Amino acid sequence: MMTPLLVAVPVAVVEAAETTVQQQQQQFIVKEKDNHDVMNDTTNTQSSSSATNLLFPMVGVGVGNLRRHLVDGIVTSSLDMGFQLVDTARASQNEHVIAKSIYNYRDRDRDRDHERDVPLQNDSDKNVHVITKVWYTHLGYNRTKLSVQESIQEMITALVQNKDVHHQDGDVSKSTKIRLHILLHWPRCNDRIEWMRCQEEEDALPQYVKDAGPPPHLDKEHAWKGSWRALEDLYLENQQPSQQQSSQVTIESIGVSNFELQDMKDLIKDCRVKPSLYQGNVWIVLHNPNLYHLLQENGIVFQAYNVMNGVLQRKNVAPNAFSVLSRIGNQLDTVVRRVETGGTREGEQPQGPITAITESMVVMAWLIQEGISVIPRTSSLKHLLENSPSSIASVPTLTREEKEQVRAAMSALMRGEDIKIEATFQNKMSVPVKVYWRNGRTGQEYAVTHTLETGGAMSTIQTHPGHVFVVYEENQTATTSSSIRKKFMVTANYGERQHFTILDDDDEL
Repeated sequence: MMTPLLVAVPVAVVEAAETTVQQQQQQFIVKEKDNHDVMNDTTNTQSSSSATNLLFPMVGVGVGNLRRHLVDGIVTSSLDMGFQLVDTARASQNEHVIAKSIYNYRDRDRDRDHERDVPLQNDSDKNVHVITKVWYTHLGYNRTKLSVQESIQEMITALVQNKDVHHQDGDVSKSTKIRLHILLHWPRCNDRIEWMRCQEEEDALPQYVKDAGPPPHLDKEHAWKGSWRALEDLYLENQQPSQQQSSQVTIESIGVSNFELQDMKDLIKDCRVKPSLYQGNVWIVLHNPNLYHLLQENGIVFQAYNVMNGVLQRKNVAPNAFSVLSRIGNQLDTVVRRVETGGTREGEQPQGPITAITESMVVMAWLIQEGISVIPRTSSLKHLLENSPSSIASVPTLTREEKEQVRAAMSALMRGEDIKIEATFQNKMSVPVKVYWRNGRTGQEYAVTHTLETGGAMSTIQTHPGHVFVVYEENQTATTSSSIRKKFMVTANYGERQHFTILDDDDEL
């Protein structure tokens, strides 16, 4: 089957609903718990009782730190391509631009539908999810509340301006809601991080922010805890039916970003409302198992950033690993093309026009199929289309072997340590043997294993496609008289494994 964009969040369980291909491309369906996952009773944390359905997209577009003049174009184009999630931060100072782009786009969309006499879509089809984050200068209960209120006000102001410009009757964007997800950007300002300037940033704040609460960099272990209480209060207040119905900007969930393992343990232990979302560097998925497993155990959705810079733009440091992604993309592309003409992989269904499956799409599909949300940032429309929900949904489900290979390739690219082929030699002969690599240019042979004793002894080495190995009885080489000499050639690709069994008969494997 093609990549399904489905995932669970801590306030939810996945709903196995009947959906159209278009719905699967754009969103995953989750059910909120009746108690909004308020952690007053630890016995109910696994409850699957539900209230209302919440639609939340797994694939979004990041515009934080994007040059301001590009934001409107990227947001508008992303909506055109089926995105329903935009990621930013309060520190990026573009929330107003994002909201204005969303309202303008939805108005134009509605006008086009009206001109074509297209029936009105469901309200949920008009909703757009926006993630914003509270900067570390605004940690602490009152400062965090102030930051969130300013974020919401920026978006409401964009709506009001939109009404004034486009619809004098005040009937603008009635069915368009911004569903806001608010995260704490960092647990603290850290002087050990080169670009963080704790005291300088504090000194530069407006006086009204300073008056709202004490400097958080002077209370680094506790300030974020006050912030989380503020988010809990804001979230719970926003769940009142009257608030949900009357506001065009609603707080749908709360979460954190860049928290360390101990911070997450403390948060989960003490919280009233569990975080729905953890936004972090994709590095954590493969190289910080303790933190990643803690999030999984608590049903907290991991949302990855730095996928492009951290993985895909590092092909020069690990070209073999990058070639694995290219090869798998080509394999999957072949599957899609065969599906279009009848299908060969069980369960595959046609999924629109044929497009090449790129390395970026392979990585994104792997993340989505692992239940990891993605928010790649780009200023390129070509890359935006590559990263779109429909493009990622068109990627066939990866096999177990393909998943292992993609995982290994991503890890190698992140670490800057290239991958090879794992070749295992197993001795099932009646005498001990050694394995030698033969240099194809010079003909010289070099021992690559210790002595493999009888009874199935094995040795695994790293090698390359096309390499040739020869096997001699122990203490024998090409320069001595040996009654045993077997030859093996590596036919596997980078990222794969190959097993060679050394037998007593004359078969060459």
